[in-house]
Amino acid sequence: MYTNKRKISSQGEEVYLLSGDANTNLTGYSHGFSFGAAESGVVCVLEVTRAPGPISNALLKAYMKYIVPTMARVLTRDPETVRIWRYYWDTIEACVAPEVVLQALRNAGFVDVRRHVEVGIFSEYQATKP
Repeated sequence: MYTNKRKISSQGEEVYLLSGDANTNLTGYSHGFSFGAAESGVVCVLEVTRAPGPISNALLKAYMKYIVPTMARVLTRDPETVRIWRYYWDTIEACVAPEVVLQALRNAGFVDVRRHVEVGIFSEYQATKP
C-alpha cells in the first residue's frame, strides 16, 4: 500500500524524475522542474487503475504481469523488458483507491472534482482550480 503523505497542492508543485534499477538503486538520471499555481484552470490526471471485481482484476494482472512481458521479451529479445512490465503492474496494484485521489484533489482546494473511467481500468481525474 502506498503510504506517502505528500499532499497535492493547488499552489504549485515541484516534480522530479529519477531513474533506478530493479534493486531500487538510483542510476544517475535526474530531472526536476517547478511550476507555480495558475490563476485558474483544470487539472487532468490519467491513471491505469485496478479492474473492478476480483475476476476481472485477476485477468488484468495475468495479462499485464505475465502475458505482455512474455510477448515483449520475445519481440524485443531484451530480458529487462519483462522486469519493467512486471514492475508496471506492481505500481498499478499498489496505487491508492480512486476515492483517495478524488478526496486529495478536494482537500487541495480543487472543485468540480470527478473521475471518468473507460474499459473499467483507464481513469481520468479532472478538477478545476477556482
